[in-house]
Amino acid sequence: MTSARRPRRPEPAAGRLDVLLRSIRQGDIISLGAVAIVGTHASQVMSAAGDPLSTDPSSRADVASVTIESASGWYAVLSQDCDIVRTVDLEPCLQVAPVMYVTDEEWTRLDAGQTSYRQFALPPDRVEPLPPADSALEHGRKPVVDIRYITTVDKTALLTVPDVKRRTPLGPRHRARFGLWVGSRFARIPFEDRVVEDVLPAIRPVLDSLVGQLAKTTPGQRKPAVSFIGCVSEWYVRTMERNVELMGRMDLARARQEKLLRTEKGEPVLDETGLKAGARALRKALVAKLPRDTGYALAVTYHDFADLRAAEYETYSLWVVQDDPESSRAP
Repeated sequence: MTSARRPRRPEPAAGRLDVLLRSIRQGDIISLGAVAIVGTHASQVMSAAGDPLSTDPSSRADVASVTIESASGWYAVLSQDCDIVRTVDLEPCLQVAPVMYVTDEEWTRLDAGQTSYRQFALPPDRVEPLPPADSALEHGRKPVVDIRYITTVDKTALLTVPDVKRRTPLGPRHRARFGLWVGSRFARIPFEDRVVEDVLPAIRPVLDSLVGQLAKTTPGQRKPAVSFIGCVSEWYVRTMERNVELMGRMDLARARQEKLLRTEKGEPVLDETGLKAGARALRKALVAKLPRDTGYALAVTYHDFADLRAAEYETYSLWVVQDDPESSRAP
């Protein structure tokens, strides 16, 4: 007779390092890190960095590296919580990605559900200090995590580098989304070819246009489709033959800002009439841009994920809008 073994718990690092690591979670930002890029002396990054050997014919093919500090001074922790606390013998490093700055328009698109496999929007008021409004940063001043540049940081450096700072910019729900986002970077879900080629590129410019109106209007005075989009944190798609469903994930905090959520007897209640009107208006605008010869039907729906059954959730695929090619058709 044999007994089942219990799963091994992560063995924590020892002493003061253990305390430091247990204070860090996935999605936190720390002031320790850099961006290291490997190339050759002839590669574009090395030349841009002023590599003196980039013009030397005898050295151009040699391997070289350049290390760049993020303009923000912050680096987001990508490692999972269990790997953060493991001993340095098993997990010697933290994986981090730089916090970089983008324009207000780019940040608004990321925050309004037009997610990207490459960048994740952080709350500006939780990433301090932000650069001043008159700063010379050419790409803007709203913070995002840029996962295109992943670097490993020696855990033991936390003991030797003085004044390492840590911030926790994400609440529980956003932290969960961040973890899924990190995983989706390396495990993207494919859609049916014709949906990718004919449907999603055709409707994306409409979403782009409506998201752009969020920054130009105020809650309570927006058109129904714009208010509806303002409540969405992510977009999901599911298909059945020629029927395509675009589902918006409701964010209750955003719905409240859009005046589409109220509190009754201490419980949040969505304004179903307003949301359905917004979904109808959005569908009308999207359908008008679908190619007529493809035969696809489009539905626009919404869900608060707290009420969505797991079995039904698994029938949807996350649509990472910003990574799809834009349609040549103007909205």
